[in-house]
Amino acid sequence: MATRFELLSPNLVKIIEGLVRNEELGQLLFYNTDNPLSQPPVNPSRIAPFGDNEKVAPFPFNTKFTGEQISQIHVYYPDVTLKNNEHVEESIVWFDIVVHKKLWLYTQDNNKLVRPYEIASRIVSQFDGTISNTKTTVGELNFMNVGHVVVNDEFNALRLQAKMTTY
Repeated sequence: MATRFELLSPNLVKIIEGLVRNEELGQLLFYNTDNPLSQPPVNPSRIAPFGDNEKVAPFPFNTKFTGEQISQIHVYYPDVTLKNNEHVEESIVWFDIVVHKKLWLYTQDNNKLVRPYEIASRIVSQFDGTISNTKTTVGELNFMNVGHVVVNDEFNALRLQAKMTTY
């Protein structure tokens, strides 16, 4: 099913809102320590785009960025195929989970875990196939692929790819 072009922006915003509302995602992104899930919940406005500790952004990661040890999710459309100038033939959404190399491994309750895979698991679970706002379901996310991306000398990423279908 084709998506009207003007729905791309609001649907991406709905995806971002779903990400920042997820308490465990917030903790995994915000706390650079062991046992991040044992830390207090993070106010979603802090990690949202333009928040004081932005962790979710609607654009690709700057590959020249270095220095600060952070974890972030960048969610965006890598490219869009249009049909008849107004309908999107296919919408692929990328979730780039960019994590400083020193933060990839962490301990939670005496178990070693890989932070980007734990974040990816929560992203897939968060949407459970659907994109919703507070009143209605607007579409589906069907996760198709996951791959490793070398970003620069300090950061690596895990990229989730999902096909978006709107109703």
